[in-house]
Amino acid sequence: MKEEVALAIAKGIRARRQLLHGLTYAQQVLLLEEMFVDFFGDLHVTLQKWAALTGQSAQVDTGYIAQFIASIVLREPGQGFRGKGDDLADGSEVKSAASISGVDRPRWNHNMNSPSQDSARLKVGKSLAIDEYLESPYLFYLLVDRSATDPNSPRAIRIRSWLVS
Repeated sequence: MKEEVALAIAKGIRARRQLLHGLTYAQQVLLLEEMFVDFFGDLHVTLQKWAALTGQSAQVDTGYIAQFIASIVLREPGQGFRGKGDDLADGSEVKSAASISGVDRPRWNHNMNSPSQDSARLKVGKSLAIDEYLESPYLFYLLVDRSATDPNSPRAIRIRSWLVS
């Protein structure tokens, strides 16, 4: 990475970190509520409309959304890289699982390597993937599903999170 790009990214991280740390608890709650409506309420309704026409799943991809949520909850920005590098600027990991309209069971996406991959990592002096994962400052998990309610009424979307430090 070019030095000027790295400096610009670091400057952006500092500015976002300062902004996020300046949020009050009430502001965090309001932002999260608005985000949940935008991503899980409004977007899901829009996807349902298109699913009726196309026959495709109306699932909301929670991977990046979980990173937005983690940034607000933990007051730690991302780095702006799609699928590259750490999920949050401090090295924290964010994992999500969702099942809003599907019949499938939500699954956490962890790649902890096979024994042969671990062996190859050790041969070149790298630590095991599980050890790197557990060295993260925080592990933030987000689960989006539907609550079990009265079968005669619509099931509410439920959003739960766990933080492992």
